[in-house]
Amino acid sequence: LAFPITTDRDKFNAARKRRLNTLPVAVQAAVERTQPYNRTHKSGWQPLWWLSQLNDIDKHRLAVLSPIAGAPDRLEIGADPGTYQALWNSGTYEDGTPILRVILTRPDPNVFVDLDLTGAVVIKAEGQRPIGVILSLRSIRREVGVVARYLGLFF
Repeated sequence: LAFPITTDRDKFNAARKRRLNTLPVAVQAAVERTQPYNRTHKSGWQPLWWLSQLNDIDKHRLAVLSPIAGAPDRLEIGADPGTYQALWNSGTYEDGTPILRVILTRPDPNVFVDLDLTGAVVIKAEGQRPIGVILSLRSIRREVGVVARYLGLFF
């Protein structure tokens, strides 16, 4: 007996046969109603899917935390508009990774760059944008509570 989590109805049905076949049909249907493909949040966020990913990654001992990802809060460049290009690193940062590259159309040693950046430890999964750890884990915890209370009605 196990609680399958999947974003695909066909995969759930296959898992149902292997993992839920000893449960009453009503309970199996209730478990299916909690699946990410039935409970995608407005933002597209699927907390149970992320829980499943973290569980799989932990079992296989793969690193999922990226040291940091950042979101620019404020950028001020002391150059005339149109004389520079600001290129943000939208990926994750590792030691020595540039956060921002400023390309000037003409050399100017007096150009200054002032940047405010918010950084966070993030979780990465293939095909998904990185997500912040703290808010993600809170959301996963909340979703697990909702699902557990709902399934508690069947026992």
